[in-house]
Parts: sequence; structure tokens; C-alpha cells
Amino acid sequence: MAQDFAEVDLGVAGADDAYAPPPEPVPAWHRRGVVAGLFVFGLVIGVLGWQARVDNAVDIELVASGMAVQNQTDADNPALRHFGLNVYNAGKHDLSLLGLELPGWEPGAPDERDQMLQSGTWTTVGVATVPTCDVPVPDEIIATVRRDTADVAIALELPPGQADLGVYGDACAGAAPPLTVTALQDRQWLNARTEQSLVTEISVAGSIADNMVVAVSGAASGVTGQASSVPAPMLLGARVDVVWEIIDCAAAEDLREVEFEVTVESVAGERTESVVLAEPYLTYVLANYAAREC
Repeated sequence: MAQDFAEVDLGVAGADDAYAPPPEPVPAWHRRGVVAGLFVFGLVIGVLGWQARVDNAVDIELVASGMAVQNQTDADNPALRHFGLNVYNAGKHDLSLLGLELPGWEPGAPDERDQMLQSGTWTTVGVATVPTCDVPVPDEIIATVRRDTADVAIALELPPGQADLGVYGDACAGAAPPLTVTALQDRQWLNARTEQSLVTEISVAGSIADNMVVAVSGAASGVTGQASSVPAPMLLGARVDVVWEIIDCAAAEDLREVEFEVTVESVAGERTESVVLAEPYLTYVLANYAAREC
């Protein structure tokens, strides 16, 4: 027996209004599907995001990807660290971002300009903060946003084992990576004969948990050196001038390696390490200097 079916309007191909948005409000399963799609997309491009738990009363939905340290220093506050954070506004309304804060860490100077988070788009935002060892490494970031006239604080989850933030946890636990010292080859000998001294430049590198180089001394057979440009901000590397003097010409004839004692200040406090240069450049320079002066 034949059945009667309701007539279905398939629309007209190419018409401007061929796609219509779903009726409001969007069902919860639909919103979750959108966020799940973002997870799949994130895995493909290497960005993993977590959905924020928010107050449904103001209808706000945000997704944050992992944080990445930025090579940016502040001469007035060497301990200040700058991060970049990608935020996706999965809600239906544009939002104004008022601030970002890592729980337990000291916030940096707030941005005087509010940043817009447009609906359906990723936005890269900056985070300025001073790490501390008094609390565990944060696993979330607090975003304060405004929709219309309502200000809401939202906890955005960060990926577990966050690499850049985890460095601070290692430093606080005493597992900071060893310091490295490199002799730079772009300096000339200064006042070699009149001042009986030689100035060279070195680079000191550690981890992003290290704030500044506070002291450097160098030693080689018959030669001694002291830093003349410390303290020096250390984020991702510090450049330090070292002034060398000959103290024993006979001993300098057997000059074969150079050793530095470097003291740095980090989020976990001060530490001093001895570093022997692996490359022969500075040894060659000092040996030739001693031969000319002696």
C-alpha cells in the first residue's frame, strides 16, 4: 500500500540564502560537536586545546592552546616573562579580553588596551608574568572577559606537562639544565699594551627560568679575568664583557684551557657553576696575548 510522505523543499542550488544558520539556541550537543571538531583540527596542526568550563548564564565558550615563551626582555624587571597564548572564541558573541593571569604567579603590567576575541576565530594574546617557586607550576590560566556589560573570570585549562612552564618546575626542584659559556669572536683587543689588559666577550645561556648573570670570573694558566658588565639580563642568553690580566708569564706559556665560574639568579634563587670552554678560540686568543705582553 502506498504511503504519503511530507513534501521536502531542497532549495535552489546557488541561491544566496541556500544556507541558513541553525535555530537559536544552539543545542548543547551541537556546541560540543564544534569543540570536538576543534580538537581534531588541533591534533592535525600540532595545537592541542582544552575547553574552558564557563558560566552558561552569560553564554561564553573559550578554547586555549599551549603557551610558548617569547624572546622579550624587560630591563626594569629581568624576572618578567612574556608568553603567547592562542585563544579560540567558540561562543556566539564577540568578547573583550580584559586580562590574563597565571594563578600564584605575579602578574606583569596590564595591557592598557582591551583585546577583542571575535566569535569563531583564533586570537593570539600576550601574557606577562613573574614566575615563582612558592606555588606549583600552573595548569590553568584565568581570563577575564567582558560581554556587553558583564565581566566574567574564566579558568582555561592548559595542556598537562606544558613544556615552557615546566622549565620553572624543574628549576624549583633543582633540576635546571647546566649553564653554557661561548666565547664570541667579534671583539678586538683593547688597550693591550698600555693597560696590560684584554677585553673579550662571552655569551652565557641557561634556561628560561634564569633571570640574570650576577657574577663571572675566568681563570687560565697565568691569566685571570673578571666580568665588567654584570648584572646582565639572561633570558635566552646574556652577553658579558670579561677583562683579562696576566699574573704569571711563565705559567701562561702552558695555557691550554679556560674555566669560568658563573653565578646566575633564577626563580629558585642564586646558583654558581664552573664551566670549561669546549672550543679553543679563547684559549688561542689568551695564549697569543700572553706571548705578546710577556
